[in-house]
Amino acid sequence: MPSLGADMTEGTLQEWLVRPGDTVRRGDVVAVVETAKSTIEVECFASGTVERLLVEPGTTVPVGTPLARIGAGERPVEQPAPEPAPEPAPEPAPEPAQAPVPPAEAPAAEAVHSPLVRRLAEREGVDLRAL
Repeated sequence: MPSLGADMTEGTLQEWLVRPGDTVRRGDVVAVVETAKSTIEVECFASGTVERLLVEPGTTVPVGTPLARIGAGERPVEQPAPEPAPEPAPEPAPEPAQAPVPPAEAPAAEAVHSPLVRRLAEREGVDLRAL
């Protein structure tokens, strides 16, 4: 007898919805139980074949009392195996260290500055090579 409420200590089996030899799956409703507060459907906790009903209808039993025996009998419905998680992508290889590039010699002033800048620098007396 499963506990069907926080304060439930016993229940009365009202009706069986299965018979010995029936194949059941976990979650199937197999019986009706009356408690002090209501009438509740009882679900099966295992998959297999009902081998034997252990409690007769009309019997009051305490919580924890087995109600029926479920055997492997017929093979239970198998759940598909969970798909394996994809493997994480490999981390990219670090970029090879590049040799330091020595600083290039400063190009000639004429190559770096536009003709307008060269003319203005000449007029103002600025040495562009010093910049």
